[in-house]
Amino acid sequence: MNTMPTIEKPTLETQGIGAADLLESWVNLCNTFRVRRRQEIVEQVPSPQKLAKYREDLKWMLRSARAILSIAGDPDFPDRQKYEPEIAGKLLQLESYWKSLNNPMTDAEAQTLIQKHFPLFGVDFRMTNVAPEAGGPGHGCGGDQRQNQGQRCEPRRRALGLPKGQQPRQ
Repeated sequence: MNTMPTIEKPTLETQGIGAADLLESWVNLCNTFRVRRRQEIVEQVPSPQKLAKYREDLKWMLRSARAILSIAGDPDFPDRQKYEPEIAGKLLQLESYWKSLNNPMTDAEAQTLIQKHFPLFGVDFRMTNVAPEAGGPGHGCGGDQRQNQGQRCEPRRRALGLPKGQQPRQ
C-alpha cells in the first residue's frame, strides 16, 4: 500500500529559515527608533545636525517598513496573520512621523487645540526657540534671551507648577 505523506502548511517554526528572527529584529529596531525619536526630537529642541540625521534615518525606516511589509504580506509567507498587522501598524506610525516632520503644526493650530482641550489653563503654551537676534522684551519667552535660548517658555513652566530650572516635557 502506497500512502502519501500529509502536507502541512509550513510555519516559521517548521521552516527554520530565520524569518521570524528577521521580523522580530526589525520590530525591535523600529521600537528603538521610536524611543530615540521621543528622547531626541520630541522632548527637546534638536540641533540641525540631529534633525538631519533623524530625517535620513526616518527615510530608511520607511523604506525598510515597506519592504518588510511586502514580505510579511505575501500570501505564501508563513505566519502572515501574526506579523502583517504589527508591521502595517509600525508603517503607519513611521508615516505619521514623516508627516509631522514635513508638515508641522502652526502655532495658531497648536493654540486652538490647547484652548479646546485644556481651557482652564488660559496660558500661552507655545514653544519658543529664541534666536540671538530675537531677544529683548516682547520676544515671547518671558526672560533673559540667553537663559531661554532653545528652551520652552517660562510661563509654561510656571503654569505647570514646575520648579525653576526644570523644563516641561512636550
